Amino acid sequence: MPSGSTIAFACAAGALAVAAALAYDAIPDLPLAPQSDEPKKADFILAGREDFLQPLLLVQTVRLANLVARYAEQLAVVELGRTVAAMFGMPRSVVPLIDGVDVVATGGAAGARDLPAQMLATKGDGAATQ
Repeated sequence: MPSGSTIAFACAAGALAVAAALAYDAIPDLPLAPQSDEPKKADFILAGREDFLQPLLLVQTVRLANLVARYAEQLAVVELGRTVAAMFGMPRSVVPLIDGVDVVATGGAAGARDLPAQMLATKGDGAATQ
């Protein structure tokens, strides 16, 4: 059974994520491309080209997702690409929370190389095994 502080942390993190998503979505005049290369990536996905200056795994994964979604407009492909990029980033932030590993204590990104060893050295509740 998780402790009260663990449950409170999970609820606070979930509420913050929902608030951030709603705030981002509430921006009425969000431009098509906050990043200057998003229209270029969308054109590559729609036209089937690439220039090897873009992350190929992301471009190919969005192409695969677009085979299912069948988007033909640039804005729709950009939104699909953002969704796929967010899904790529999710395991790095969610898995340690589910497994009970304290990423901050491991040094964040600098301690990421030690994360598999820490995951093996802890139980699901975050306590070290003997």
